[in-house]
Amino acid sequence: MVVGMLIVSWSAFPARAVTQAGQVIVGLSALDVFGTTPEVVSVWIDGQEAGDSSNQIDGISAGRHEVTLKATGYADYKATLTFEAGVPAVLRDIRLRSTTATLEVKMVEPSVAEIVIDGQPQGRTGGVLSGLAPGRRQVLLRAEGYRDRVEETVLRADRPSLISGVRLAALPAHLSVTVNIMGAEMLVDGRRVGRSSGGTDVFEVAPTAERLEVRRDGYVARSERLALRPGGTDAFEIELRRGKGREGSFFCSDGYVLIEPGSFKMGSPTGEEGQNDIESQHRVTITRAYCMKATEVTQREWQSITGSNPSAFKSCGANCPVEQVSWNDAVGYANALSRREGVPECYAGSTFTGLGCRGYRLPTEAEWEFAARAGTTGATYGHLDSVAWYDENAGGSTHVVRQKQPNAWGLYDMIGNVWEWTGDRYGEYSGAVTDPTGPAGGFTRMLRGGSWHNPKRFARAASRLYGPVATPYNYIGFRLVRTAP
Repeated sequence: MVVGMLIVSWSAFPARAVTQAGQVIVGLSALDVFGTTPEVVSVWIDGQEAGDSSNQIDGISAGRHEVTLKATGYADYKATLTFEAGVPAVLRDIRLRSTTATLEVKMVEPSVAEIVIDGQPQGRTGGVLSGLAPGRRQVLLRAEGYRDRVEETVLRADRPSLISGVRLAALPAHLSVTVNIMGAEMLVDGRRVGRSSGGTDVFEVAPTAERLEVRRDGYVARSERLALRPGGTDAFEIELRRGKGREGSFFCSDGYVLIEPGSFKMGSPTGEEGQNDIESQHRVTITRAYCMKATEVTQREWQSITGSNPSAFKSCGANCPVEQVSWNDAVGYANALSRREGVPECYAGSTFTGLGCRGYRLPTEAEWEFAARAGTTGATYGHLDSVAWYDENAGGSTHVVRQKQPNAWGLYDMIGNVWEWTGDRYGEYSGAVTDPTGPAGGFTRMLRGGSWHNPKRFARAASRLYGPVATPYNYIGFRLVRTAP
């Protein structure tokens, strides 16, 4: 009888063994399996497990045999081979067909999410899921602070499956505010969300909201920076205190911020980058509270009063600052707004009627810088690229207001975007002063804050520029103030 065998080196085995009577009784062959996919498979011969592809299989009788390669997750591979005694057979580069599918999910927001397939948790995004059953599947993506999203997909065993560009919708955040008085107005990023009840009030807000302001007439306004996350809650306990010397007949209109009286060092120190000799430091005291517009006057606001839009950057949009307005244009707008709201006009031609005027007006240089600094003493009130549009990041144009971070008092774009007209004529600084309004004579007016058009040396709280009152430029705009009682 002839028998085959599997050997590592077939030459190590005799081709045949002979009995004393000279009769052939044994003939052995071998099997080598190379380069399979997957790398290691189990080898079955005639329905019996014989080993795996990591080793040579021997002891195979000569003749025809059915060889089967098996691996979990793959379909069996079958072949009928003829084995010759002393000659090993070879199976090479056999690729088993997968019977399971793979899936990769690529997220945009958030970066990682939980994956649930047909109700069964399968892990998290960031890698490839394998060993999945082929077919139409319901893939649920879930992350804390975001709404669930369901994707229908067909998983196939013959190719990888991919779901890409997934963005989950962020859940709203909640703001919990406890104020010590009733009736205080609460604003988030300048938009009113409600009034205080005297207890704890909870509001649903966008998770991208940046600032809470709480105010009531006769009290010092409070402003807090928010640190929200999708689906999360930020809580504040706010104590409002009475304003100095005022008993509550006045508070700022929507879009304006109350600036309390105070004293500060105006100008820039020697050595500040960009500093020049018209910025000498001196002590200034502001004795009157005033309301300052939180943003530069926009194209929409200008058009609602004047019926026209002189801006060079109309394509920027209605919420971009109005520009290409002269000083004369700006005070004309202030008077028109005062007339519409039934408050006194603060200019008779180009003559300012004084800080006691209760109508709309341009800020003095001192009021502007005091508000811009918001208690800070550096060149800017924050990291420059975070708070200002200037020539290196503006792309040659103005930008929508409120896009950069505000200062600590809730004022936006005090540095950059457009230069802002003030009420003062040009003049050298003197020593310590109280409520300065600039020189009595002169043909130019002061501009503050820098713009999209200028380099960063101008994007400073102390930076000064002056221009003729009748000449407009596409990098000059303004914001208004009102004196508080």
